[in-house]
Amino acid sequence: MQHTKLVQHTMCMGIFLCMLDTTIMNIALPAIQTGLNVPLNQISWALNIYTILFAVFTIPLSRLAEIKGKHKVYLLGLLAFLIGSILSGLAPNLPILIAGRAVQSIGAAILFPVSMTIGIASTAIDKRKHIIAALGITQGLAAALGPVIGGLITQLLNWRWVFFINIPILLLACIFCLTSFNFKNETVLSVKIDWFGTACLMLALFSLVLALLNLSTWGIYSPKVIGLLLVFISATSLFLWIESKVAYPIIHLDLFKNRAFNGAAITTILSNFFMTGVSVLLPTFFTRIQGMTELTAALLLTPLAMMIFIFSPLSAIILDKVGPRWLILVGFTLMSAGYFSLFHFNASHLSQVIITCLLIGSGYGIIVGPIVVLSAADFTGELLTASQSVSGVLRQIGITLAIALFVTGLTANLTHENNLIKRDIKQAISSSNLSADRQKQTLINITNGISTQQTNKQIPRQHVSAQERQALITQQTTLALKALPLTQDNAQITTQIKANVTKKVDKAIKETNQTINVLITKSKGLAKNGYSKAFSDIYSDAFPILILSSFSFLLFKKRDKASEIAK
Repeated sequence: MQHTKLVQHTMCMGIFLCMLDTTIMNIALPAIQTGLNVPLNQISWALNIYTILFAVFTIPLSRLAEIKGKHKVYLLGLLAFLIGSILSGLAPNLPILIAGRAVQSIGAAILFPVSMTIGIASTAIDKRKHIIAALGITQGLAAALGPVIGGLITQLLNWRWVFFINIPILLLACIFCLTSFNFKNETVLSVKIDWFGTACLMLALFSLVLALLNLSTWGIYSPKVIGLLLVFISATSLFLWIESKVAYPIIHLDLFKNRAFNGAAITTILSNFFMTGVSVLLPTFFTRIQGMTELTAALLLTPLAMMIFIFSPLSAIILDKVGPRWLILVGFTLMSAGYFSLFHFNASHLSQVIITCLLIGSGYGIIVGPIVVLSAADFTGELLTASQSVSGVLRQIGITLAIALFVTGLTANLTHENNLIKRDIKQAISSSNLSADRQKQTLINITNGISTQQTNKQIPRQHVSAQERQALITQQTTLALKALPLTQDNAQITTQIKANVTKKVDKAIKETNQTINVLITKSKGLAKNGYSKAFSDIYSDAFPILILSSFSFLLFKKRDKASEIAK
């Protein structure tokens, strides 16, 4: 019993790290960008490389683990993740950081499916529900806690500790593996690797994920995106044909004959899509639009993670009593209520922020508990491994799809609102009593100050430099002296005129500063409202899709009351 518990705890640690590192960097990106002094569009590849390789290698590496030995390959996955974490934390530049993240993702592609398989296989089928629930909670909780932990670490330490925090957990997991795993006599499969099918699958997943991640940059109708999607469709079609013919398929298509697994697969994509749409955008909204610190943003997200932790095990425990249909429906309904709150969102109302996070976290928690159980169904052996590796890939696809569509939508909304904001600011400045040159310079300063969607960015409050002030005083004093008769031109009169001119210039400068500062305050208010609207409109557009997604409960069988009574 103690040995089994140790194995299960080790598997939970592996899954926690894999899922944590899919989201922990989100809130730390601005700090990493500053630390390495690189553009944001380049630093995003530190996120993208992890997502792409995780999705591409999960199924092939889980198959390799079956052939070479799950315990040996799992330990290699821990070591890869450890090396990747150290490399990322010590990275002096972006290429080293991306390389470190790539090594991490290879480790994660091993750890996630093999953790699930070893953990589930450690108990009998009739008793596996509790370990599946624990593994499911770990998945959802780690993904939700990523931004929270990332915000705390970035605020209290620095961004490098986002990676260094993995090291003690990985070392402990390695010790547990060495003391509890059977490396010599573990069961392996005597089969050949389907290299052609593997290549087609990897090409399909690579094309799909790369197209989704660059959707906001390249555009949905760009030749690159369309070309990659065509490659995905072609490679997937060829993969399915190969798998139906080959003697040792990399994925047994019998997996998809199970209704519970199919329902869980679709629900996995949908639930992670809508969950990621919140966990990725909310930290950005809090920090860049509302002007909060990373620590404050992290704390505001804790109710979301807390609800996942509470409801994931509860929903898994009552799955047999209530049935999957009701749980999936209730979960999506609560998430829909949270999305409804998001497009009527006022971040200054703390109670609304908390309630919104509670609703979304509760809904996702209620969904994620059952779908992890249902994805394992009553599979054993190869089908169990395949079910978990496929579920891991589908989870990544849901996350990637959310990043692509939500970020694309937000980018489009921000561009639209930015144009409206600049129009309104220009109108306000043109109607002021500032000079034409001053109006032009003020417009440039204000629009530059809010163009990054950082409405808390400080814009200077003094708008006339000391040199400019002195030049005005000299110019106006000279003009006043020229207007005097020659007989009155003496040092005393000159001093008096200069003093009077200085008072007038300082008064004019004060009025200019006041006028411009009023314009700045008004402009920042317009920007904050506009960018907040761009954010809330995303959830307004997503809300009806989430409502439709709630009908995925029909994919599951009704609860068999007769068999329940017999029990």
